Amino acid sequence: MRIEFDIKDEDAATLLEALEFAAARAASPTSFQKIQTLINEIRSDITNGAEIFFDIKERLKNYANGSFIGLDSNFRTQLGISLNFVESSEGLLYVLNWILEKNVRMKKPTAATKKIKLKEIDDLTQIKDLVELITDHYDKSK
Repeated sequence: MRIEFDIKDEDAATLLEALEFAAARAASPTSFQKIQTLINEIRSDITNGAEIFFDIKERLKNYANGSFIGLDSNFRTQLGISLNFVESSEGLLYVLNWILEKNVRMKKPTAATKKIKLKEIDDLTQIKDLVELITDHYDKSK
């Protein structure tokens, strides 16, 4: 059986605490092992999201005119990033695909990735949206 669901990072941290609590009280080694597998998967996803955010922050800092780049930052209005950069195939799209490729090559060397398309960026406004977009493409790479 495969169970899959989407959860925000803040909620993932709460779920992680609850699973750690459950693992500490597991009655059998098998239960402990299964719960520990879930814990490791959640930690891996949280770490991956943090690494992607750091990569986005590092790659966009030269285009943000010294503005603070946070998860809730609106990259279209708050950061002072040119709309030409956002809407160009050689701008933001290139940066996102570069980060995606880097993460897939490092963590899933045999996986093939589908490139992020310019249409997918059109409706996004915040940095956390970009992180989620890359994370979704990373999760779909096989």
